[in-house]
Amino acid sequence: MPVDIRNGLKELTEENYIEWNPNTPPEMGCIISGWERDNPSHRDPEEAQKVKNVASSTDYWLYY
Repeated sequence: MPVDIRNGLKELTEENYIEWNPNTPPEMGCIISGWERDNPSHRDPEEAQKVKNVASSTDYWLYY
């Protein structure tokens, strides 16, 4: 629903994930942060490497 989309965009704006003026169309939004900040793989280089290693192995595709 359009109202839900606008509410979601407002929330993303408040949390500084995007820049968007509610008086403009949704297409005018600009992404500031393209991932969730509480994801440890984006903060910890070792954790990011683990995720990368799992994603590049066949185990990922077989078991997840």
